[in-house]
Amino acid sequence: PERRTRGAAAPVAPPRPRRIPAPPKGVTLDSPLEKAGWINAAYLRSLKRLGLRTVRDLLYHFPRRYDDYTSLRPVHALMYGSTETIIATVEQVEQRRTSGGRTLISARVSDDTGAIEAVWFNQPFLLRSLKPGMRVVLSGRVDQFRGRLTLQSPEWEPYDEELIHTGRLVPVYPMGGDLRPRGMRRLLKRIVDQWAGRVPDPLPPEVRERAHLWELGRALRQIHFPDSQESLQQARHRLAFDEFLLIQLGVLQRKRDWQASPGHPLPLDRALLDRFRERLPFALTAAQG
Repeated sequence: PERRTRGAAAPVAPPRPRRIPAPPKGVTLDSPLEKAGWINAAYLRSLKRLGLRTVRDLLYHFPRRYDDYTSLRPVHALMYGSTETIIATVEQVEQRRTSGGRTLISARVSDDTGAIEAVWFNQPFLLRSLKPGMRVVLSGRVDQFRGRLTLQSPEWEPYDEELIHTGRLVPVYPMGGDLRPRGMRRLLKRIVDQWAGRVPDPLPPEVRERAHLWELGRALRQIHFPDSQESLQQARHRLAFDEFLLIQLGVLQRKRDWQASPGHPLPLDRALLDRFRERLPFALTAAQG
């Protein structure tokens, strides 16, 4: 990156929280996803192939892993080979062709400590999305291009709303079909914002307190978009507790059903039993007889 005279990035105000839209009228957790009203047909087909058919199914579709983009650094401190996040201003954006015929989008971005180039291949729509003067967050691996440090194909988003693709533990979901990582995160963020706080918590407060468990809505929010590794572990702890509790309740219910079932005596053939006992090569004890 190009270094400037000032030694540290200026502090920036945090992004504003996203506005949480209310769920559509008449829709419940067990409503089909078609009733959500804003999921396109291609995504609905792909979600169904994953077995996700209701709002509840999607809410409980947890990430398979997380990309750690929490390391926020000024531009001048970026190091080759590391995965970092920067908050910077777009200075210029251009498109050019590589020798191999691919389209390359190059954006020069800067903070108070320096400037660096971010490059993406075969994403010409970025010419419309990235504008000079725009404040952005970029997260990705620091690489080299033409002998200079660059951010190669970083995740990015405007620094004006709550971050979901950059600058945090970023969820990576099981996907297929027409689903894409950024679209899937946007979809889950809206579902979580609308519904996590509306899931009834089956555990009474005194039970949660005794077992040191989070409230269910908080656990669902943090399992999808954790604020920290500690929050992620707390969310996993609560949801694992629920899973084991349901298994245990199921076992107890089966035991109760078995115990409540009437017994059926078997008819005894005394002559057959006597012949069997006579052929044994040993004498039965009093308890066995």
